[in-house]
Amino acid sequence: MPGSKSHERYIQIEHTGDIGIKIFGNSAQELFANAAYGMFDVMVDISELEHNVSETIDVAADNYEELLVTWLTELNYIFISENRIFDKFEITRFKNFELSSIISGDTFDPRKREIYSEIKAITYHELYVKQNGDKWEAQVIFDI
Repeated sequence: MPGSKSHERYIQIEHTGDIGIKIFGNSAQELFANAAYGMFDVMVDISELEHNVSETIDVAADNYEELLVTWLTELNYIFISENRIFDKFEITRFKNFELSSIISGDTFDPRKREIYSEIKAITYHELYVKQNGDKWEAQVIFDI
């Protein structure tokens, strides 16, 4: 696994036995797109995807934290069950804790791409989503 990754979209944080990321966005939509990007980026090499697959995803929850876990769990399920990786996340609807998106990426081929960490679950441990003025921030821990 590569060293601690740091990007404008997210930073990887230290967490014993698991992986965590702190996510940033200028809007709730951007925050959720960046969370998805960060999850895939710490999980697998997403450089130079061909964008030959796309899907529409719809998720709903009762609050932002639950929505974030539901969103990332759905994306992780697609990775595990369909061998698809993504790096583009267009949030087309974000209202009343409902999120619709169009995601695009590539079929995962382990002969071409390295897996850094396999995520077993997206946890509620130390999870938060908050707005600070016009900026959004979240934190999520992945069970690996």
